[in-house]
Amino acid sequence: MPQTIVFDTNYLRTFSQTEYLAGKLPEKLRAQINHAVVRGDLVALVDTVRTETNAWLESAHQKKQQEIKVSIQRLVDEGYTVTPGNVLDSTLPDIFHILQLGSDKCSLLFPSIEDYREAERRTSFRHAPHPKTSEHEEMRDRVIWCQMLRWSAESGNPVLIVSADTIFKNGAKSEEGIRARINVVEGEVDLDQQLGERPDHIAALARSLLIFAPRLKEKGINLTEATIVGVEELRKVHEVDGSITQRFLLLTSGEANLDVRCATTMNSIGDQPLSIVMATTPPISLVLQVTEEAKVNLDRRPGLNSRDEAINELRQLIRSR
Repeated sequence: MPQTIVFDTNYLRTFSQTEYLAGKLPEKLRAQINHAVVRGDLVALVDTVRTETNAWLESAHQKKQQEIKVSIQRLVDEGYTVTPGNVLDSTLPDIFHILQLGSDKCSLLFPSIEDYREAERRTSFRHAPHPKTSEHEEMRDRVIWCQMLRWSAESGNPVLIVSADTIFKNGAKSEEGIRARINVVEGEVDLDQQLGERPDHIAALARSLLIFAPRLKEKGINLTEATIVGVEELRKVHEVDGSITQRFLLLTSGEANLDVRCATTMNSIGDQPLSIVMATTPPISLVLQVTEEAKVNLDRRPGLNSRDEAINELRQLIRSR
């Protein structure tokens, strides 16, 4: 299903300010916008983010202009004649027009007076969604949130907010966020996954997950290449026993019959998955049979007297998880 992709200010600021000021769209951002449009997604900029990003660019523009003026004055003081007209005659770009270089189908969304009133009410009463701390309390985030709730209801399409702000992450996990089908990704890699492009290490993890697919299907979960949307918050730990533990949020589509964001832990030896635990209700815990390849990897581990000892230790490890 097509979705509306909305960039927050903190994501746009991860790209080159110099390119923006030159009226250019960073190549990675251009590729993401093009990919989204080809998929049938709507790429949008909310007016609040447009204003904030333009203010950031204007501040940088003014600083650059002041530096040029100082440099010109130094040359004049040294006796040079400088014609500043062409040097200082530069136009401040608009971030929305820059995004349209990626696709003229990019849309600009304006909040309604009702969005402002509801955001003000939530901010005044400290109602959800909540920021990371009270010091991060900002009405602007709630204006965007309320606008996205309304947009999702009116358009009938899910919304993907690209932002590092905790308030949006908390909102996406709330009942109203789930009902509105609002999701949040933080950075470039997570957005690429949402657009169907996986880095090598994420693709390898997805392949390992699919090894458990037949067993998961017995429990009513349809885990396939198509239903795996992505992986977030991946943490890999090399255990002292030689195994590898990977903890992450597994993102799936509704067709998977699984929570769209499911906390998952997978244990492996080398490239061989051994066990998986999924934080469903009730939790799912699956253990695969130890293969000969895994046994070889176990046999190479230092500090163990025999293969049987290593396998027994591994079995105890799996049972404890």
